[in-house]
Parts: sequence; structure tokens; C-alpha cells
Amino acid sequence: MKNVMLFSILFCIIAMPAFADLTPQDLEKIRSIIKEEVDPLKTEIASMKTEIKSIKDDIKSLKDDVAWTRGKLEGVDKQISHVTYLTYGLIALIVAAIGIPQIIMV
Repeated sequence: MKNVMLFSILFCIIAMPAFADLTPQDLEKIRSIIKEEVDPLKTEIASMKTEIKSIKDDIKSLKDDVAWTRGKLEGVDKQISHVTYLTYGLIALIVAAIGIPQIIMV
């Protein structure tokens, strides 16, 4: 028990300088270290913001292009419908032109 008490007193004496206050120079060193670590992060965040803005602009232009293409496709769809109806009409006309004389000849 005596040894434990002696070692604990010895450790307390050794640890006494650890309770010292920080000097202003120490605080300035800490601030400069933190500032050095934060500055690259700020520039990286700024570059990411500009990149995100450019991506948003690209997305907007793509949406406009898709809307324009969709409008063009609707026009093409209408044209194909008209051609289809014209083809059906011509087929009916050909069938009538061939079928009516066949019915009359019988």
C-alpha cells in the first residue's frame, strides 16, 4: 500500500506542469493551423458550388432540348397519322376499283 501511495504522489508531481495555461503564442499557432486547414476547404467548396451551378445549367438546357424534341416528335406523329390514313384510303380505292368491275362482270 505504501508503494501505491508513493507512486501516486510521484505521478501527481510529474503531471503538475500539464495544468499550465496556454500562452498567446500557443493560441496564435493553433489559430494559424486551423486557418491553414480551413482555407483549402473554402476554395474547394467554392469550386464545388460553381460546378454544381454549371451542372444545373446543363440540366436546364437538356430539359429545353427534350421539350423541343418532344414537340417535333408530336408533329412527326401527326404526319405519320395522316400518311397512314391516306394509305388506307388508297387501299380502299384500289380494292373498289378492282372489286366493282369484278362484281359487275359476274
